[in-house]
Amino acid sequence: MGMYRGRKQAGKVFAVIRQFLVGVPENFAVKRKDVLPFLLKEYNRQYPNDVVNNITGLDDGLRCLAELEDSPLKKIDTGTYKFVRPLTKQDSQRFNRNYNKSFAKKGKEYRTMKKKTVTSASETEGLSQLGNHKTKYEYDNPSSEILETFQNQYPGRDYVVEYIFKEFSSLCPKTGQPDFAVIKVEYIPDKLCIETKSLKLYFLAYRQYGSFMETITNKILEDCVEVCAPRWMKITSNFNARGGTLINVEAEHETD
Repeated sequence: MGMYRGRKQAGKVFAVIRQFLVGVPENFAVKRKDVLPFLLKEYNRQYPNDVVNNITGLDDGLRCLAELEDSPLKKIDTGTYKFVRPLTKQDSQRFNRNYNKSFAKKGKEYRTMKKKTVTSASETEGLSQLGNHKTKYEYDNPSSEILETFQNQYPGRDYVVEYIFKEFSSLCPKTGQPDFAVIKVEYIPDKLCIETKSLKLYFLAYRQYGSFMETITNKILEDCVEVCAPRWMKITSNFNARGGTLINVEAEHETD
């Protein structure tokens, strides 16, 4: 997407948003944090020659649409809109004008700010695990003290970070038998982001740790929230079948 500039880019963003809203009933509440991952996948599906890995332009597109006079999206809360009517051709025209005039310019300014921010401060300050070849491994004592964070370089923007750990294992607290799972961490950072090597070491610390799956999922959520204080976070644990039964656990945190 580059800097999300130009009429052609505005048309692509609008087309993806329109494709999503076609299936949304009127007066339905739409949360940006839930919609943006879908929009990103849909954009890359529709435009495989213009694949992107961030939600900036699509997030700007939702904001742009909501700001239109007599908009089909009405803001009802922070990050939440109500879909009040179908989109029209006039909406497309007004969206293109507003997006190119306002949000494309903001995108350029944002990229300039990003360059200044990254070069003016070290993002790795205070990190002890990253690049350390004498890493100490824990296998039975998962603690929030293992987790490390770095400064979020874009605190003024909501964006979703997703980690998927496919080699998670722990022990049944009763039998000592191993439980295997795929753990997914999704969150919107505020001032701090979780450093991924420390997160991997944190997950490894469950290898010889005995606890129920429900407890583990909530502990992961509490430990991660404790260290980075996100605006929103969700932990999804998909455990392998035990006794023919799959166990999936979700735990969620949202700042008021």
